[in-house]
Amino acid sequence: MLRFLCNSVEGLRVEQKWLLIRLMNTYVKRGAIRESTSELAKTYSVSSYVVRAVVNGFLVRRGILTPERGDLDKFAGQQRRGRPQVHYKLDTKQLEEELKAGVVAGGGARSEQLISKLLLEELDLGLSKAQQLLLAVLLVYANELGVVQQLGQANLKRLVGMGGTQLAAQIKQLVDKGYILRVLPGGVSAKIFGRQQSLYVLNVKTITEKLGGGYREVQVSKLPSDSFAQKWIEGLYLKVGRVCDSEKMYEREAELNESNEQSVRRKGVEDAWLRIFDSYYPLGVDTELGEVDIRGLFRQLFARDMYSHRKLFVRKLVGYASLYMSKSYSEGMDANQWQDTLLEDIKADVCGVKATSKEKESRECVALAKIILGWAKNLAFDYGLRSKKLQELVGEKEEGVNIAVAVVPGERQADADWLLVSSVSKV
Repeated sequence: MLRFLCNSVEGLRVEQKWLLIRLMNTYVKRGAIRESTSELAKTYSVSSYVVRAVVNGFLVRRGILTPERGDLDKFAGQQRRGRPQVHYKLDTKQLEEELKAGVVAGGGARSEQLISKLLLEELDLGLSKAQQLLLAVLLVYANELGVVQQLGQANLKRLVGMGGTQLAAQIKQLVDKGYILRVLPGGVSAKIFGRQQSLYVLNVKTITEKLGGGYREVQVSKLPSDSFAQKWIEGLYLKVGRVCDSEKMYEREAELNESNEQSVRRKGVEDAWLRIFDSYYPLGVDTELGEVDIRGLFRQLFARDMYSHRKLFVRKLVGYASLYMSKSYSEGMDANQWQDTLLEDIKADVCGVKATSKEKESRECVALAKIILGWAKNLAFDYGLRSKKLQELVGEKEEGVNIAVAVVPGERQADADWLLVSSVSKV
């Protein structure tokens, strides 16, 4: 069943894919479908059109089912009177071939028990078939904290067989019904980190209460936004933007005349840059980076024209802070090794920075990646200090159990940041 959820199954709409999963779960072991269209429609509470679309329009057309008439004894153990009924023989090898195509990477089996109950059992969850399928797909791609962050909207639409408008409406319904806690939209900013996928935070508590098991307890700390990533990054953008504006003004006026006033203004610009580096250049970042124009990097990435992309940068930065905290609380982790790995990940994200040469680009990437890693460390330390639940969980941690952490920033300035914390058995 998980393989169907991780497969886009082109050509099927959401209710049709829901029926496909139910049919394959029932009939793969039997090797054939002997019920009529009307019987299947009644059994699964769908229209005959949906049944025909799945059986004839997809399974027969793809060669997974082969229609045959008569000789039902082989499959049903009985012979019916009247006109011979069409039944379908299932080709499991062809089914396996079909499942190899259209797979969206990133899915896991962590929630298989929950998903089986969600899709196969008749439970009073207050969810339509479309909402059941959507929630099941999100569970497949969620991590141990119930956070889905690597599944783009395009892939999600393909996996659930919905258009953009329908998907947005169904996500809102899951939020309203308490199955999703928070949704952060994705976006694109080539100068910072390229494309970022939408982020979904599932309500693990509600899901496990209604479906039973599947997750260790996830504790949610709602932290005040003041002095956290959102306002911190906004401050960086605004300050760099003002200094860049002052530099431009100085350069324009300097072309006309040279005076003591210009020298004073230039000194003011230099002082402003020094204040920025004092506030935003993290301690512990080594200075052996060659001739790298750090000021130029700040100008390019954090100037006023990039201010509209600040939320994407906040998302990425708190993601690094989350990974830093999770690794810090993991047993048997070599600190130098995982910090080097995190640094490589950051470099891969920021190497979209344009440079005049490959050599310069490499130095710039290393410099900016080390600065951002330093920011992530500082934020991780700040979040850890402010979360009593995290401190309690770390203090009570059993041997062989790691701590998983995810920071979810607020969508609006007034929203609080969330810190999701859970203990995870070491594998």
